[in-house]
Amino acid sequence: MTRNNLIRVLLGGFLALQVCLKATAQPSPVLISSGSDFSVYGSMEDQQTYRSTSPNFSASGTAYSWMDGSSASGAQTCSFGGGIFEGSGRLIIQAGQANGRISEIASGGTSVYVTFEITNAYHYQFVASVSTVGSEAAIVIFNGVTYSNGAFTASGTLGTNQYALQALLRSGAQNVGGSGTWSYSLSLIPADIMPGRITAALKAAFYSQYSRQEILDEQLFNSAAAAS
Repeated sequence: MTRNNLIRVLLGGFLALQVCLKATAQPSPVLISSGSDFSVYGSMEDQQTYRSTSPNFSASGTAYSWMDGSSASGAQTCSFGGGIFEGSGRLIIQAGQANGRISEIASGGTSVYVTFEITNAYHYQFVASVSTVGSEAAIVIFNGVTYSNGAFTASGTLGTNQYALQALLRSGAQNVGGSGTWSYSLSLIPADIMPGRITAALKAAFYSQYSRQEILDEQLFNSAAAAS
């Protein structure tokens, strides 16, 4: 190889490296606020409540009401890192009986609320799943859209702005018991990484995340169905 050709190869490699560094050095999503809550209530002396402002939160518990034999149990987890938001929650209410009538003095709920800001455009992939049986209600909200039942996917581009991601699950008031699950996964990739410049590692992580969420959804749903 001649000296001029060698210089061209080295210069080309240097420029390519600069392009990659520029593409991967864009500002990351900034977490503005985060709040999570997991609660189950039975009798006055049997209540469990866990709250956190950390974006990484896990909790679980079971409560029992001696007044009617009803119970509430569930779990919740959420996390944020590497441009990926994940969360899932489940709740099972077993109805009891008081004065000859079905009742559910035991109750519970899960919730997550996250706001974040991006200062440059991002491609996103959003996956959400909501399932309820009996006297329970659950929703997942992102980018102004509310998901209340079933599995959903959305993708597109987010511009510079603040965004909110929210999930809620609550026991109802019909005294029949029930179960519910919610889950979400939001993946963000800087929009200035063109399709031809997305590395194999990024693609693998992106679609691996989607597959893991599908498995988690199925596990949570089966767990809730088995205990209902």
